[in-house]
Amino acid sequence: MTERNIITIERLTACGGYYIGRALAERLQLPCYDREILTGAAQLINQDAGPLSSRDERRATIWEKLLGAFSVGTPETEYAPPTFPFVEDESLFGAEAAVIRHAAAQGSGVFIGHGAARVLNGQPGLLRVFCHAPREFRVQRLRELYGYNERDAAAALDANDRQQREYLKAVAGINWRDATAYDLCLNTALIGIDEAVDIILGVLKQRESYDNLSAPGGEKHHEEQ
Repeated sequence: MTERNIITIERLTACGGYYIGRALAERLQLPCYDREILTGAAQLINQDAGPLSSRDERRATIWEKLLGAFSVGTPETEYAPPTFPFVEDESLFGAEAAVIRHAAAQGSGVFIGHGAARVLNGQPGLLRVFCHAPREFRVQRLRELYGYNERDAAAALDANDRQQREYLKAVAGINWRDATAYDLCLNTALIGIDEAVDIILGVLKQRESYDNLSAPGGEKHHEEQ
């Protein structure tokens, strides 16, 4: 791979984006940042990460009401509601953005959610990925993962999508589902999680080949002389 690979994974709820990001980081042997971003942000603003987790961009109170409390190690789940002192959304996002930039400055990595595609826009070696799937697929996936009925799963999904969209629009000016904001969009219902990882790896490999050709001494560089 190239000297620097910064991959951001934005995703719709329950489409498998979390698992894709983790699997990708493991395949590339790179650090993966998701909950680590919230933990770092909490330290910056002198707050406990546990209460703040209910304010995370991909989590909302509806998860606790409808899906119940799951272990900290389970992806795409909710935590306890926040406690005072209250932290403004803009302050929390600003702290997360600072953590994201600091982590990216250390070298290659995979960033899941938290508006990282926008925060790191323009960074060398950046690949912005958006994972999505039809609503029916995501509802069914929630039912299979957590054992809830269709009505509750659908309500949780719709609420989480809406709150994430509104949050990112308000604090970062992000049109969350705008395909033009990403380099690669993947329908996980169509291709599956493993194939999605393979596609991203293929894109990185193709980019590396192109960069090598374009570099001084490369074939493409000589052709353009």
